[in-house]
Amino acid sequence: MEILFLVFCSIKGRVAPLKTLSIPRLELMGTLLSARLSDKIATSLILPVSRFYWTDSSITCYWIKGDFNRHKVFVKNRIKEIQKLSDPKEWRYCKGKDNPSDLINRGLPLNDLKNNKIWWHDPKWLTMKQTEWPLFSEPIIEIEINNDKLELKKSINVNTAVEKRQIDNNLISRYSSFSKSIRISALCLRFIYNCKVNPVLRKIDCISASEFDHVTKVLVKQVQLNEFLTEIKCLKNGQAIPKGQQNIIFKLFFGRR
Repeated sequence: MEILFLVFCSIKGRVAPLKTLSIPRLELMGTLLSARLSDKIATSLILPVSRFYWTDSSITCYWIKGDFNRHKVFVKNRIKEIQKLSDPKEWRYCKGKDNPSDLINRGLPLNDLKNNKIWWHDPKWLTMKQTEWPLFSEPIIEIEINNDKLELKKSINVNTAVEKRQIDNNLISRYSSFSKSIRISALCLRFIYNCKVNPVLRKIDCISASEFDHVTKVLVKQVQLNEFLTEIKCLKNGQAIPKGQQNIIFKLFFGRR
């Protein structure tokens, strides 16, 4: 006949931190302590053991069996470690009256603890076969739901509309001549180039003909983009350009240059 009995192998408790923490967080730290202690015991034993973890905190049990990435850093890191040390399926919920560890959580004096039957011999159903263990439902009461919401990471979705602003023609129209606009634009591009490169590679000589040619093309393309935006889109898409006196005069076409 198979005989089952309860025996303490190792016990560990911890004083609550000085920093005030919510009850669910304290319960979570207690379950992490259990997972660490169980892992040390299991690695020390030669015989294979089946592990079962019990907690009377339904919200903690709910956290452990869920996705740790949903939560804030404090809760996330501890759930992640618990899931690393144990299988979430091994965690079960029990009522507070069936949880002997609550005695030390409530600060029961050592003299009273020595002769306490609940501490040494309860819960009695653990001495029965696993198939005869009571099935406890996990009530997520309203206050615990609120605590869970407080621990969830805030996800903010922001939709942004990017408007492509046309480059204005101030760079051309503000100067008395097109050649002056080219010269000033070339100096601006030279300054930008010198800011980006190593000081040794900076250009300090006069603006070259190739630089003037490059700036001229840039300014012409800018004017074309501002003045013929609709027509350019039609030409790129292979569509007929809108009829208009301006289009007839310029005889627009789309080239690769």
